[in-house]
Amino acid sequence: MSLGVRLCLLLMILGVASAPRLFACASCGSGAGDPLILYPYETLKVYAAVSDTSGIRDMDVDGVVSDPAGAQRKQQMTLALGYRLNQRLAFSLTQGYLWQKANQRARSGLGDPLLAARFELVTADFAQVLKPQIQMIGLYKDSRQPSVYDTPQNDLLEARSNGFDQRSLGLDVWWGQAKILAG
Repeated sequence: MSLGVRLCLLLMILGVASAPRLFACASCGSGAGDPLILYPYETLKVYAAVSDTSGIRDMDVDGVVSDPAGAQRKQQMTLALGYRLNQRLAFSLTQGYLWQKANQRARSGLGDPLLAARFELVTADFAQVLKPQIQMIGLYKDSRQPSVYDTPQNDLLEARSNGFDQRSLGLDVWWGQAKILAG
C-alpha cells in the first residue's frame, strides 16, 4: 500500500474517531453517478471512500489476455460534500484523487470534479405506503484532467479522465415504504 493511501486511510480513521455522531447511510455509494445522497432531514453530509482495483488485464478481440497498456493497479480516494438548500433541493460536489501503477511506474493526480443537483418532485409518506419518492437528478462532470486523447500512447498512466464533459438529467423513482421495496 502506497504512502498516499496510508495517509488517506489514517485521516479517515482520525476523522471517524473524532466525530461526535455518526450515522450509517444505506444509500451512499449507490447513486447513479453521484455517490452522495442526502436523506430528507440532512442539511450537510461529507462522504469519503477509498477503492483499490488490482490485477487489471487487457483482452484482445480473439480473447488473448495480456498486460494492460495502462495501469495494472488503480487506487482512488473519493470525497464528496452535499448540502441541502431546502426540503426539496440539494447539491453535491465530488472530487476523486487517483493513483495508477504499472510495473515500476506510478502516476497520481486529481480526477474530474462532479456537480450534482437533486430536486424532489414528490415526497414519500409513511401514511401512504404506495406513494413513491420522485426526484429529478442533474449531473455535470467537467473534463479537466488528462485523458487517453491527451497523453502519449506509451504513458496511459497519466489518463485520469474520459476526455469529455458529461451531462445527464433523469428521474429517480423509489418506493421504500412498502414491505417489498422497488426503485
